[in-house]
Amino acid sequence: MTLNPVSFAQTNIQIYNQMKLLEYDDRDIEKVRCAYVLAMRLFSGQFRANEKPQLAHLIGVASILAAQKAKGHIVAAGMLHSAYSHGEWGDSLRGRTDTKASEIRNAVGKDAEALVSCYQSQRYTTEHIRSLRGKFDTLSELERDALLVELADVLEEFVDSGIKYCDHVKHGPESGNREAVQFVTVETAAVLRYPDLARDLSDALDRLDHFRAPPPAHTHEKHGSFVPPLTHTPTVRLALKQCWRSVAQLISR
Repeated sequence: MTLNPVSFAQTNIQIYNQMKLLEYDDRDIEKVRCAYVLAMRLFSGQFRANEKPQLAHLIGVASILAAQKAKGHIVAAGMLHSAYSHGEWGDSLRGRTDTKASEIRNAVGKDAEALVSCYQSQRYTTEHIRSLRGKFDTLSELERDALLVELADVLEEFVDSGIKYCDHVKHGPESGNREAVQFVTVETAAVLRYPDLARDLSDALDRLDHFRAPPPAHTHEKHGSFVPPLTHTPTVRLALKQCWRSVAQLISR
């Protein structure tokens, strides 16, 4: 199933309908729906550096994985792939904890959580993926699935030229080199035996080479690939903590 800039999902309804058309069973669709419900809470108010809602990006990643006929737990993991690194769990902390892992397992199952955890533990730089050359066959199934999620994540940035709307334009994982990106995305997808994904990445790269986005807005501060949501500011975080503390005291009386 070849993607184009308008054929992958950006809303929850679209991905449910896509999965129905691809003949996923109801259990897989329900798993992705549970992933979306959790993502709504974890990423509420988050926007990427191109002002795109983070939820739309996550749905797009899951949609690309569904287009590859990936297993249901992989599609669900795609929806939550940045839960540990950027999700707002209410503790102002980043990273995996037993409590967070338990919540993901309860929502989408242990296989999906294991994949989210594996994805989070990797650093998919150009150098890292290059180091895997000749070793792809030695990767575990979990590591291969995590690499597939990374390729879907990159394609989601490319396919609608969204990466061109960022102040810092990078073609791929920490790289501005066209040849490096060709290897870490297109060639890797081909080696992992996802020819449609390899073709979609190649087509998206070709479009990016000739695409010029309008100047970005400079009305807010940006950190990395995200526009900090209101709840990221120290003042708001402190106010929220004080509010929850007051609620907890009232409940305990």
